[in-house]
Amino acid sequence: MGYTHYWNYKEPKTIDAPNSIKALKEMKKMLLHLPSRCTTAGGHYENESIIIKDGVGKGSPVLSVPEILFNGDASKGLDHETFAIQLGSRIDFDFCKTARKPYDFFVCVCLISLANNLDGCEFSSDGGFDDWKPAIDFYNDMFGDSISDNLKKVILQNFEKDLVSK
Repeated sequence: MGYTHYWNYKEPKTIDAPNSIKALKEMKKMLLHLPSRCTTAGGHYENESIIIKDGVGKGSPVLSVPEILFNGDASKGLDHETFAIQLGSRIDFDFCKTARKPYDFFVCVCLISLANNLDGCEFSSDGGFDDWKPAIDFYNDMFGDSISDNLKKVILQNFEKDLVSK
């Protein structure tokens, strides 16, 4: 298997442009302010830099309409599966295996942004709350004044068990 993140819409629908644009703006801002290193996904690569490349891990990431497409740095073996979303397409279910590599952090913050901006967008993960906490904290630091009810619900659904035991 592998360490994987999943996303979907409860009722598949076309992504609407205004909220997609807002999510893309957030992603671009986050990309510019990424920490150099991070401990998401259990900190397995905490000594490696977070470097975001295109879908095959070489060029620049694609964060535009109609697609979001990125990976880790292939030149250092820090790429794995491409994170890809076609905006304007129906999303029933999709996933990305990151193998806990440093780009996992950006995958997490992008999924948080999508759930915050696209009503009905949900994500889940092989990781627990401790794996996601750095990404949640980063997103809150950047956009915490605009957290949607949908995002609160998704985080609670995913991490309720972890949060109750703390």
